[in-house]
Amino acid sequence: KNLITININGLNSAIKRKKIFHKLEKLKLDTICLQEVHIKHVQVLKHPKIGNLFTSLVQQKKRVVSYIKNTIKAALIFTVEGIILMVEIIDNNVKMVLVAIYAPNEKQEFYKKLHKKIIELEYDNICIMGDFNAIVDTKMDYNTES
Repeated sequence: KNLITININGLNSAIKRKKIFHKLEKLKLDTICLQEVHIKHVQVLKHPKIGNLFTSLVQQKKRVVSYIKNTIKAALIFTVEGIILMVEIIDNNVKMVLVAIYAPNEKQEFYKKLHKKIIELEYDNICIMGDFNAIVDTKMDYNTES
């Protein structure tokens, strides 16, 4: 399957939204996960041409959203205040859970809770994607001061 995850760093600008959605439309992806959308009104995120929208709602802003292609059966099963979004997907008779995350800086407790929830769900097929707030390569990290 074709999937992508992007830390979008805000989608409040109508121009930026239009450019991003246009690019995502062209890519024809099955699953899209966006982090740090910083949007208060969910209706501006709806874009049927790229898929059905699933959100992890937060009063101040929405951090994690996913789009699942319209031809794939999907249902929201769990969400935690803008940082975890779990969607059950059934495609070609294969059931799986998509776990979209935006990991907070206090990672240890977050990962313990995430692990516990994933174990509780008892899925054989799990796809975890998102922003882990981790530095894999300091040479490639834009925020590393060195």
